[in-house]
Amino acid sequence: MMQGDNRVAYAAAFARIEITGSFSPELRERGIDAIRRLALVDGVLWTGNEIRCKMVEDLRSFV
Repeated sequence: MMQGDNRVAYAAAFARIEITGSFSPELRERGIDAIRRLALVDGVLWTGNEIRCKMVEDLRSFV
């Protein structure tokens, strides 16, 4: 998956929440995986970035 594809994946998860107020567990996991992949491309752990940690936390906490 390319960098742009990863951005689309997590953006779709957040957009779905914003527009419909819900999203599927599959879309949640795709969003989280995309954030993790982008961190790998940057050469850092996703847990080492406060913004990425907050994004993953937000996706995990939304039901």
